[in-house]
Amino acid sequence: MVYILKMLYRYKLLISCIILFLMSITLFLNNLPNNAKTVDYSNIIGNHYKPIPKFLKALAFRESSGRYNITSKSGNYFGAYQMGYIAFKELGFNINSYGINNFLSNTKLQDSLVVALLKRNKQYLNTYIKKYNGKVINNIKITESGLLAGANMGIGYVMKFLNSNGVIDPSDGNGVLVSSYIRKLSGYNVSFFHN
Repeated sequence: MVYILKMLYRYKLLISCIILFLMSITLFLNNLPNNAKTVDYSNIIGNHYKPIPKFLKALAFRESSGRYNITSKSGNYFGAYQMGYIAFKELGFNINSYGINNFLSNTKLQDSLVVALLKRNKQYLNTYIKKYNGKVINNIKITESGLLAGANMGIGYVMKFLNSNGVIDPSDGNGVLVSSYIRKLSGYNVSFFHN
């Protein structure tokens, strides 16, 4: 009997997770700006941060050991921040047209694009940041920088983690949990990219 109750509980949790995921995707898609595909990066590239803020250094180290000229084993993620095709599409940047090798050798562009992505992710997560900033989930202090770092894996990963109060802890293709990003990049100053 206990086994059956546990299975029913797990089944309910799975359905709840699927519903939360679908709601998160719907929220994400409904909040896309109308000009998502028509971004001009000529103004962004000029805003290079010197020195590179500690948060960006930490994120780059977490993603690629700080190597700008690296491509993932799968061939789908590029540069210091391991940005993928979905992130590029979100920003209206066509890496294939620009050239993968050109992108990998352009540290200024990589830094600029990740800041643009962080700004967009902050817009999508703003409600979550306001609600959870300073709270503790699974012994992890939730901060804006931690949530933005987790969103580098995917906004939906962060939403699932928060919506489930840490019960659901999604991982990427390498088995890295979103909670590890939220924990390890917690407490950094991210005011450098606020408007």
